[in-house]
Amino acid sequence: MRRDPQQQLRWVVLTDGQKALLRQVAAAAPRDKVEIVVVQDCIPVPESLWQAADARHRDDAGDREPWVMDRATAIRAGRAQDLAVGLRRAATRKPLRHSARKPGDKAADDIDNHQARRQDDRALAQGLPIATGVIDGACRHLVKDRMAITGARWGLDRAEAILKLRSLKLSGDLPADLALHCEQARQRNDPGPPILRTERAAA
Repeated sequence: MRRDPQQQLRWVVLTDGQKALLRQVAAAAPRDKVEIVVVQDCIPVPESLWQAADARHRDDAGDREPWVMDRATAIRAGRAQDLAVGLRRAATRKPLRHSARKPGDKAADDIDNHQARRQDDRALAQGLPIATGVIDGACRHLVKDRMAITGARWGLDRAEAILKLRSLKLSGDLPADLALHCEQARQRNDPGPPILRTERAAA
């Protein structure tokens, strides 16, 4: 709400499908009177596909990458449900041991469980993100590397202040931000025009 107090922006939530998060999103939409677009993270399915490829093409490593790429492309094109059906059908047609078919079943289950939010083709066409990797990396680099140091104990206010400073430093904006704060402090304490260096020397 603080980023969009007038509800003029489009709200997009990228999620890994965690039920608690989805409940919070469902509660926020009517409370804030906004329409929220929920997009499912695309990363888990390709990971399962690579595991399935390892199990299905154990003797020919050269077939694994094309097999995965064909199915990942189908997901990007909006044919995830067809892929789920095909994975199960192929495992039944070519009997596989439970351990060999488990990754493919996991990918199919993930597609089925999150089908309502899996809209890679529409999201990409609208320029929306479809993967949480950038968010996960930022949280680990920005937050965890600094806040999870041994022996650290944080209160909410101090932790937020540290993270703001860290984000400014990592983005290269810290010198400009410090200069702005120094100028604002000068204006509060001495609202007149700044004294030039030569005038100071003469005084």
